Order: sequence, then structure tokens, then C-alpha cells
Amino acid sequence: MVDYFRDSGSIMIATEAASEGINLQFCSMLINYDLPWNPQRVEQRIGRIHRFGQKYDVVIVNFFNEGNAAEARILELLQNKFHLFDSVFGASDEVLGRIESGFDFAQEIAQIYDSYRTADEINQAFKELEEKYADTVSKDMAEARAKVFDNLDPSVRDRLKSYDKQSGEVLNKFEQLLLLLTINRLQGLAEFDGDGRNFVLHTAPAEGIATGRYHFKSSPTEHSRQYRYSSDLAKHVINGAMNADTPQQTLIFDINKSDRVSSRMKELVGQSGSLTVRSLTFKMKASDSDISESYLLSAGVTDGGELLNEEDIAEMMDLRVIDQADDGISIDNELFEGALKQQKVVLEKEVQHRNSRYYNQQEELLESRILDLDTERRKAIRELEKKRKELRKQASRADDPMEQLRFKKKARNLDEDIDAIEDRYRKEKRDLRDNVDDLLILIKQSLRGKRTETELFTIRWRVTT
Repeated sequence: MVDYFRDSGSIMIATEAASEGINLQFCSMLINYDLPWNPQRVEQRIGRIHRFGQKYDVVIVNFFNEGNAAEARILELLQNKFHLFDSVFGASDEVLGRIESGFDFAQEIAQIYDSYRTADEINQAFKELEEKYADTVSKDMAEARAKVFDNLDPSVRDRLKSYDKQSGEVLNKFEQLLLLLTINRLQGLAEFDGDGRNFVLHTAPAEGIATGRYHFKSSPTEHSRQYRYSSDLAKHVINGAMNADTPQQTLIFDINKSDRVSSRMKELVGQSGSLTVRSLTFKMKASDSDISESYLLSAGVTDGGELLNEEDIAEMMDLRVIDQADDGISIDNELFEGALKQQKVVLEKEVQHRNSRYYNQQEELLESRILDLDTERRKAIRELEKKRKELRKQASRADDPMEQLRFKKKARNLDEDIDAIEDRYRKEKRDLRDNVDDLLILIKQSLRGKRTETELFTIRWRVTT
């Protein structure tokens, strides 16, 4: 059933049996039709789809009966007290495990169900249960959070989503880069408060951009505008950075001044080298639509000859630059060519295989539709021929010549209906064949698509403390 759901289905309805031992990581939504008394069971259900490697944001929907006070309190307890749906990744499991080792949580809730009937009695019982274990939950949640996040590399922390009280204020990687880019590009034009999420634009960098106060992923202040990726100001910032001149310089990165420092960057302290970052665009068209794809290429090397991989360079770009200089050392681009060529080969295969696979699937669908049309044609013709045969029998048995003529005319009309079905089938088949031919052309285009490579920047670097 899991295989069928993954390959063909869109919705799976399952009993509690689906909460253990199966991988539904290809899904992104879980609907809890009923909330079990045992919070560990809810955790198990979520764990089917919210796993390491999940590529999509996971949405959990919980149904509960608003007219049932006990169900409403169970939801409140799970969400607000145990933070089951918004806690640090992995923390709820550890906290619930510790609490369950001290008492049977499900049994206590079941006892509330069995012993109380009125809403007031149920609320009071749940209140006493929450107060009884409030200190334990708070203490264990804090310890679990520390275990998850202390001493982890920034790249690891990025993969663990922290949904605590500040979840609405936490910036993802993209938002962090946009904010840092904005601070850099608006130097001298704007005044930034704190970490930069609130700022005042004193001078408009271009015509049509409003000055004044802006807020980004924070509470709005009086008369402030929301700073968004799609706003005119953000577009100006991004376009300006994309078109900025990037001469070869030596950049000095300081790990003590940086917020995000990986263990790999600590290993490079005191070393220097060079690196390059380029964009690779695969020019492709589907009919008249541009479906080009662009990727970043990066390669680097230390002065000692050690190669830097893409992850190393991405982590270096997280470091804070404290100074830059033109030391006059020329950069030999031949040092990067081997690594860049390898990346290009991998990307080209991925793009070609993905596009070819998509077009092949579309071709198979069209061929399947042609077979379906043929099946429908044969069925319709068989039914009409059966009716025609019966009409001709009736005509041969009729004594009245006028009656014979009427039956023959009806049979003749069926001949015309059969011809119409054949004509319609040939036309639809020809149209589908044309679509298949178009797809074959697109497959050929995707395999022979032109690619353009542009150097974004090439620098000398030095990591210091």
C-alpha cells in the first residue's frame, strides 16, 4: 500500500498501524483524524513523514471535537504544555520519554475520560495534571534543547528547525542573506537598528522607492513599511549586488568576528588561498517557453595545494570580512578548472536526465491516451455494428416494402456514424502523434541545450582570528 501510495495515490487513509515502521517521507501533510491519549503515538505518526532528509515543509493538521471538552484539553496539553508541534526537533520525544518513565500518561488521561463528565470537572482534572508535571516538562525541555543545539556546526543547525517561542522571528538562510545584503548595499543611505530588521531609509537609492521606516520579519512600528523580497527596494538591492563590480582582491575573514563558524573553517585559521564562484546556465526552451536553469559553481585551493569543495566555500562565505587588500598576487585559474569541470559534468547529467525523464513520461502518457482512444473506438464501433446487423435482419424479415426501406435507412445512418467515429479517431490520433513528435524535439533540445558560464568573482582569501 505504501508503494502504491507513493507511485500512484494522492491520499492515504490508515489506521494506527501506519504510525510505526514505515517511511512516508515522500509526503508533506499529516492529518490526525483523532488525537490519541498517548502523546508518544502522536510523535510516532509525525515521525513517519518528518524525518531527516525531508525536502518539504511538513504540515500537521489535527481534528478534534470542539464540543468535547476532554479532546480540546488533550490538544491544549500536547501543543502548549509539551510543545509537541512546535518544539526543538527531537526534544519532545526525549521529554515525553522521561515523563512516561515516571507514570502512565495515557492511563491518567483515560482515567479523566472515565471519571468526569462535565466540562468543569474535566478542565479541573487536566489543570491538576498540568500543574503536577509543569516543572518536569520545563526542565527537561531546556535540557533537550541544549543537547540538540550546543556544539553543532552552523550547517547542522540549519537542518534542525528551532520552533520555540521565537519561531516567528527566526530567519531562515535565505532571509539572513537578504538582510545582510540589504545592510551592505544601503550603507550611507539607511540607518539600521539592532540586527537590521528595522531600519530607516533616509535617501532613496532609485526613483520610485519610498523613504522612511521599514520592518523585516519583525513587529511593525508606527508608519513603517514591510520590507519584502518582491518589493522595489529589495529588487534594487539584489540587482545592484548582481551587477556590482568584483575586482580580484584579497579578503581577510575573521572567525572571531563571525556569527557562524564551522569546524572546517577553524581548521583553515592561519591559511590563505584563492577561490572562484561562477554561474552556469543551461539554455533550454519548451516550445516558445524559456525553461533555462542556472546553478552556482565554486572551487578553491589553499596555498598549500589543498582543494576546497563547494561546502567549504559556502561556509567561508558565512564568515565576516574585516579587511580587503590588493596584494598583487596573480590567481592561476587553471587551479580551479578540474574541479569546475567535474561539477559541470554532474550538473549537466542531472539536468538532462531530469528533463528527459519528464518528457519521456509525457510521451508515455500520450501513447497511453492513443491506446485508450483505440479501445474506445473499437467498443463504440462494435455496438453500432451490432445495432446495424439487427436492423438489417429486421429489414429482411419485413413484409412491407416501406418498412424494409425504413430499417435500411437506419442501418445506413449507422454506417455514417461508424465513419464519423473512425474520422474523429484518426484526427485525435494524428494530433496526439504530433504532440509526441513535439516532445521528441524537446527531448533532443534538452540534450543539446547550450550552456553559458559567467565568472561572478575570483578572490584571494585569508582566514584569521
